[in-house]
Amino acid sequence: MIGPHHIECVVEFSMTKNKFFILVIDLFSGQYHVLDLWNTQAQKLLKACDQDLEKLMKMLDFKLGKLYIKHIDMLLNYETYMPYKSR
Repeated sequence: MIGPHHIECVVEFSMTKNKFFILVIDLFSGQYHVLDLWNTQAQKLLKACDQDLEKLMKMLDFKLGKLYIKHIDMLLNYETYMPYKSR
């Protein structure tokens, strides 16, 4: 279920050498939507979602009939800081 209107969809993630694709098929209307990201962008998004594709899937939404990722600007700027480890 995607978005506040709970649109039932099938979501597929795939990756090539340089690109990361999110394919969403709307089961009600039969339409499909594709988001393509560079692998570096996808790695940042997954890092912000703790490497969990389900969390990334929950960030998907529709706006004016188009698929988008909510808060993508914040997610791409997300940094996890590791505490400094002394020897």
